[in-house]
Amino acid sequence: MPNLVRPPFVPLDENKAVRIYHRNLPHWRQEGVTYFVTFRLADSIPDHVRQGWEDEKGNWLKAH
Repeated sequence: MPNLVRPPFVPLDENKAVRIYHRNLPHWRQEGVTYFVTFRLADSIPDHVRQGWEDEKGNWLKAH
């Protein structure tokens, strides 16, 4: 098996331009950053936990 060289992880830079668009889910695009995909089943997170995350996300989006 050949040695694979992994590219470095490059997080979103809050100081650079971000293109945000929506289809079924929001998509955030920024040149040169690392992307990842997450998913979950509809009933895998309790409603009160999910709502807390939604509140945190809303607060973050207002601040940024």
